[in-house]
Amino acid sequence: MASKLTPEQRPAFVLANLLHDTANAIKVHNDAAYDAGKITLEDYIDNVGRETEIRTIATNIVARDLSNVVREVSDAGARIEEAIEEANARIAEVKKLKDGIAIFAAVIALATAVSQSNVPAAIAAANELRKV
Repeated sequence: MASKLTPEQRPAFVLANLLHDTANAIKVHNDAAYDAGKITLEDYIDNVGRETEIRTIATNIVARDLSNVVREVSDAGARIEEAIEEANARIAEVKKLKDGIAIFAAVIALATAVSQSNVPAAIAAANELRKV
């Protein structure tokens, strides 16, 4: 599952970081050019708009990627819940089977005691059968 990657290993994060670096470079260059009088206020404002647009694109890329991660985790959670429900159903079946085997064993013990005319063993087996 791709979400096991660290933020630095996820392609969307790498791309977003590169875009943020680009926006930072634009800001540094834009501020320096404006301070040195090399560009007009209008050009400066246009460059701030470009910088902001690049940062917005980077943020949207990360948001989409994180949305996909949340969807993957949600899907995995649903699969885990289904697996737990299935396991509980199988445990219930095993318990029923175990109870059935215990009843069968108690009936066999009672039948054996009766067939051998062993009254104390038959009484003990009958009591055991009542417990099951």
